[in-house]
Amino acid sequence: MERAETSQVKISRLTVKGQMTLPKEYREKLGVAPGDYIAFLEVDEGILIKKANIFAETPAEKTLCETVLAFGKAAKKRGLTEEELEQEIRGDLEEIGSKMYKEQYCGE
Repeated sequence: MERAETSQVKISRLTVKGQMTLPKEYREKLGVAPGDYIAFLEVDEGILIKKANIFAETPAEKTLCETVLAFGKAAKKRGLTEEELEQEIRGDLEEIGSKMYKEQYCGE
């Protein structure tokens, strides 16, 4: 196994929860984005990090993931907690469901 030449050491700091930021250069090389899974494999030289293909994501699943991430970013900008965001989404879904029901069964 050949060793990859590196021009610079990348360092990332762990949070209290054991989380870290994968440097942008490596995210790009791995082809990963928010919502993707990462696999860690212990090898003799250390830890190998790879993109994990858990399942083939359909276009609808990808759109849903992107929508959820967009909601999260918008909520963060508005200063909403996760619970407040969920409450808003639930209210919106109830409103949409009610409108669809009325259109389909009441002719409105």
